[in-house]
Amino acid sequence: MKRLKTLFELVKATLTQWNEDKIPQLAAALAFYTMFSLAPLLIIVISIVGVVFGTSTARHEIVAQVQSLVGQSGAELLDGVIENASQQSSGVVATIVGIVTLFLGASGVFGQIKATLQMIWDVKPRPAPTGLINIVVYWLRSQFLPVSMVLVFGFLLLISLVVSAVFSALSAYVSQRFGDVAIFGQLLNFVVSFGFTTLLFAGMYKYVSGRQLAWRHVFPGALITALLFNIGRILISAYLGRSSFSSTYGAAGSLVVILLWVYYSAQILFFGAEFTRVYTQTYYADDPKPVNPDTLPTEPKKVATPKKADALPNPVPTPPRRDPLLRVGRLLQLLLPAALLMLRIWQITERFQVRRVVGFVRGLVGKRNVAT
Repeated sequence: MKRLKTLFELVKATLTQWNEDKIPQLAAALAFYTMFSLAPLLIIVISIVGVVFGTSTARHEIVAQVQSLVGQSGAELLDGVIENASQQSSGVVATIVGIVTLFLGASGVFGQIKATLQMIWDVKPRPAPTGLINIVVYWLRSQFLPVSMVLVFGFLLLISLVVSAVFSALSAYVSQRFGDVAIFGQLLNFVVSFGFTTLLFAGMYKYVSGRQLAWRHVFPGALITALLFNIGRILISAYLGRSSFSSTYGAAGSLVVILLWVYYSAQILFFGAEFTRVYTQTYYADDPKPVNPDTLPTEPKKVATPKKADALPNPVPTPPRRDPLLRVGRLLQLLLPAALLMLRIWQITERFQVRRVVGFVRGLVGKRNVAT
């Protein structure tokens, strides 16, 4: 009973901050940015996933996932967006400009997520420097995280598809061995989806908020966000299946469906961030320090947190602040040898028949697409 009361107080304080920070307006802004970033983001994700599964299979799988969320009309709209955005450019210069435009366009939505999360945590950017070179370096540094999030999102989707294919094959095997147990596949799919979204939200809260947060700070908020996200996905899919936006909005009905889904998802994402902020201030008694030298430490805003009867006696120790450019350099030092090693491994895969494993996974995804 005491824990339920504490949870109620945390949710109440979270809703207070959610209202004070005007999260509904910020979620609407994110939905607006998403519509402009949708085409380049889909092209990049399909290119990453297509390395393993093939472009057509990756496109079909992504459209199928979207159809399960927003229905047939929304999926057809996105399929048309992908078709129009994937037209090849002629010439080297046009290709380079197209690639840069793709990444900058796709990073727009993640830039908005970064700005909102840092606003929730009271992290304010430093004033822009003077001088052309300093301005360019400052801009490149500010764009590094959103562009990295685009690549990470693509690789996470790739992993999700591989795991989904493996579990789909496992579900088919169980059905063959023990009869039709549809509940097993549904339960397995929910557990995998819940775990994947929890890790995704936890990583976003930890690395994008602009504060030095530990995993124990972000996991409670990520769990609640993932739970609300998956429940909302089921409810909105059921609602969209019964309603007809096309009769109300005409040709714009599909666009309204996608906007509605993004708007709800954005509110859930920011609600989890507000909950993480309230939870951290309640149970760890201190605001973590800013992690980025491009941010100014500000006076923490007063959050209406519940009583700290169960708070820890000492604040959580935080590691020293590091320059992100040094992190990028160290990351490149690690990635370059790793890339060369992966290239060498790929060259000798014929001896160990690793490509047959990749073909097997592709076959699993292909069979699932045919079945659906």
